[in-house]
Amino acid sequence: MPDRIIRDELLDSERWLDLPTDVARLAFVGFVLIADDFGNFEGGPRRLFRFLHKFTQIKTEAAATVALVALIDSDLIRRYQLDDRELFHIPRFRPHRQYLVRKMPPSPWDRDQKLGKNQRVHNRGLAKDHIVKENLATTSLLHSNDVAQGVGVGVGVGVGVGVEVRKKKERRDSRRRSPKTSIPENFLPSTRVLKWAEKHGIENLDQHFESFVSKCKAKDYRYADWDEALMGAVRDDWAKIGDGRKRVAI
Repeated sequence: MPDRIIRDELLDSERWLDLPTDVARLAFVGFVLIADDFGNFEGGPRRLFRFLHKFTQIKTEAAATVALVALIDSDLIRRYQLDDRELFHIPRFRPHRQYLVRKMPPSPWDRDQKLGKNQRVHNRGLAKDHIVKENLATTSLLHSNDVAQGVGVGVGVGVGVGVEVRKKKERRDSRRRSPKTSIPENFLPSTRVLKWAEKHGIENLDQHFESFVSKCKAKDYRYADWDEALMGAVRDDWAKIGDGRKRVAI
């Protein structure tokens, strides 16, 4: 769960200010912090009592139920149930982060939540189990741990900062190279190399090739891509033309 910062708009929210007690107001702030990126969290009187007891003056399950009823009556939270689990949804929870984590099963109001063009959803926990069971569409992208920039009344997560995970994965894949090996036995110029030499008008490829193989065997050169190594050696030979410093762009 990303860090969240409560925006000052909360202090002007009539729904929040009209709550009967400070305990109920503080309870709502706590629920904002534990909800997933769709504003859903698991409830139940006993579970929520244990949570609220840690940082409020609530000392009994009955007191916790009174605070929940006040939040429900103010439409700051909504109750729903799935597979005998008691769950709650925070309306007007606006997720602006790029990578959203759904931990709870979708609420009936999640259908009204329209994701942005670049937003992606990563399903975890109860949400993943439920979505797999129901054969619903899902994405399983890596979750960004970037710190959110703010949370508003109702209450949404601010814009996350970061590079798209898909691009990060592509960069990691591009850095993966095959292991370097000694020159293979019976190594010969491939079709790729022959077409490249023909395209660039390389003459005496056989001589370049013999010189390249001799050096590689003598010095035990190791490469991951031997075709590319051969073409690089030919380029180096061409670069010696003239003053010996010019590298031919082929």
